[in-house]
Amino acid sequence: LSSSPEAEALTERITGELERRAAGFTSELLPKLPGMTFSAVAAGYKVVLTIVICIHSLAHKEGLLRFSRRASTALLPKKRIPGFFRGCALANRTFRRYVSAQLISALIIGALGFIGMRVLRLPYPELASVFCAVGALVPIVGPWVSIGASAFIIFMSAGSGAAVRFLVLMLSIQLAEDNLIYPR
Repeated sequence: LSSSPEAEALTERITGELERRAAGFTSELLPKLPGMTFSAVAAGYKVVLTIVICIHSLAHKEGLLRFSRRASTALLPKKRIPGFFRGCALANRTFRRYVSAQLISALIIGALGFIGMRVLRLPYPELASVFCAVGALVPIVGPWVSIGASAFIIFMSAGSGAAVRFLVLMLSIQLAEDNLIYPR
């Protein structure tokens, strides 16, 4: 096949530009690659170490509890020990109630989001509702990031009208949850 000189010139220009950009990309990326690899390995190590410590602590919680009691009785004055243990029990109850309330709240947000998305016939109700429920477990920014990401996915697949309906739905669920459900 023969092509015109203009097409060949355009092809050469595009090829040259692609080669120049690829060379620039690799020259910028290669010096950063060891640092990025080290950071990724360090983050993975921290995650694995945290999981191992949590599993070990849960597996040996009775021994840790005995040790904590012995250490506190050895370090604290006798008259302060009952108050210290009452404070520890209160902290344990408070933390347990907080975590269970957060899980219930996330479950409610996910269920209401799923039902609302089905009623409004929005795409990906399973994905968006699970994503919003998990995002609700992250304090402060979690719900907003998960709603924004889900709205972006819906926008890319179904358009701006569906994304706006999703945003209105989830914002109303968040407001109801923040003002009605969460205080209880």
